[in-house]
Amino acid sequence: MKGPVPPGYERACGDCHMAYPPVLLPARSWEKLMAGLENHFDDNAELLPDEHAKVLKYLISNAGFEGQGLLQDMQGKAPLRITHLPEFRYEHDELSAAMTTENSGVISMSNCDACHQDTALARFEEDMINIPGFGSWED
Repeated sequence: MKGPVPPGYERACGDCHMAYPPVLLPARSWEKLMAGLENHFDDNAELLPDEHAKVLKYLISNAGFEGQGLLQDMQGKAPLRITHLPEFRYEHDELSAAMTTENSGVISMSNCDACHQDTALARFEEDMINIPGFGSWED
């Protein structure tokens, strides 16, 4: 990661969901997300102007690149949800609702840190997956 995580990012983003590692989306997605914080998935997630500038710089500087990690088969798209990435869907297609959205320990597919044990370091390897109520997972 280039530079420290700005305090506004952890506070504003981590209040509702995990503060996603910027590498999970391309720069154009982060730009779109940051431009619409007044209606961020039906919540107001606006930041103070100084915080906004620092968070945007951090996200853009550390954004992922098409073709790496979850950013396979992007075809120039700029999705706003990590869960809409084709590679995310492919990697999670074998998981049942009982393991994910119906699981009180997970609740949402966007709750990555419920199962992935090393999300703070942007590590999502299979050997670090522990699904609440189901245990370790290997594809």
